[in-house]
Amino acid sequence: MAERFEADVVGIGHAGDGVVRVGEHTHHVPWTVTGDQIRVRAGEGSSLALVEVVVASAQRADPVCQHFGACGGCVAQHFDAPTYRSWRHDQVAAALRQRGFDDPPVEDVVAVAAGSRRRATLAWRTNRGQVDLGFRERGAHRIVAMTMCPALHPDIVARLGDLRGLAARLDAAGRLDVTRCDNGLDITVEQKREPTLAMRQAMGAFAEAADVARISWRAGQGGPAEMVIQRSTPVVTLAGVAVALPPAAFLQPSAAGEVVLQELVTAMLAGTRRVVDLFCGCGTLSLALAQRGQVLAIDSDGEAISALRAAGGAAGGRGLSIGLQTEVRDLFRRPLQGAELKGYDAVVFDPPRAGAAAQAAALAASKVATVVAVSCNPATFARDARLLVDGGFTLRRVVPIDQFVWSQHVEVAALFTR
Repeated sequence: MAERFEADVVGIGHAGDGVVRVGEHTHHVPWTVTGDQIRVRAGEGSSLALVEVVVASAQRADPVCQHFGACGGCVAQHFDAPTYRSWRHDQVAAALRQRGFDDPPVEDVVAVAAGSRRRATLAWRTNRGQVDLGFRERGAHRIVAMTMCPALHPDIVARLGDLRGLAARLDAAGRLDVTRCDNGLDITVEQKREPTLAMRQAMGAFAEAADVARISWRAGQGGPAEMVIQRSTPVVTLAGVAVALPPAAFLQPSAAGEVVLQELVTAMLAGTRRVVDLFCGCGTLSLALAQRGQVLAIDSDGEAISALRAAGGAAGGRGLSIGLQTEVRDLFRRPLQGAELKGYDAVVFDPPRAGAAAQAAALAASKVATVVAVSCNPATFARDARLLVDGGFTLRRVVPIDQFVWSQHVEVAALFTR
């Protein structure tokens, strides 16, 4: 292969990269789109790196962010609207075809507006007094020092400078998990070293100055979070019910996308009265479903279940009808089995990105008649869908939801019946 040469982009891969064919080999080149004529250079191994776009495709659009092409948060701002919608649809359809679904019933993509993301994980690094804070470059450790982000909610963007100032008083490197709640920001500091007294004081001063609801600390992603300061309990409203959010709790990336999911799942389960909600978290779907029937909500996160239980009880005390039971259970180690589903009309499951193969297999072996699957990973969703269909279900509906705008991620909600 020559060091530099020109090539045509003939398609778009699932991660948003342009597809280039050289002889019998297929390569993926970031920041390109179908119809581009590009100049590339050989990278590491068999990879190709973009040198320049020689002739721009008619499917190309102007990015809306000055950081696009460096920041790894977005991969598709350069697609025009029809190309973007088609790519989103095909991310889901292609994953299903790879699992043997020849003509999957994938519907039009439901769009969520940009600027609505209420959650962000921002990395920081301090070098010679200079603090870079933002998302990392795609496939690299370098941090892009963000000054804007059209994907994030403006309330988070407005705090970027303040967050950079906070990071300057913490360890030399780490991450800030930032969530916009109904009553302010909820921030979890991730750094290897336990915060010193001076760092804790800095967090407290920042919370007061920036009107932050809570700041917590943990040593790494997924670990337990220790509250450092709480000025008010962070609250989010799920299906009209106020939920006190535990530190570092899972939440859908946008309130608008959350509503779309609630409406879709409720419609898919029309006519059912007793539902099991697996991997329920703090109740994104449970609280919507429990206002129209009986719900058993199960998750391994004890703090999330406690928050859901308290929210349901408080709503019931105010006269709202909430038919809710809860259980703490590791569904990866102990998936719910057929006998435990007796008496229930339907099951909803919304697992992490790794999917829930064991739970899908258990549902396939059960007698439950209706399953709704929600996923943020088309590949593991398709794998789990294959298990359900091989167990006797029919895949009726698949709806992509674009709530991770411009990123490589897409949400899916799907209906299975038998």
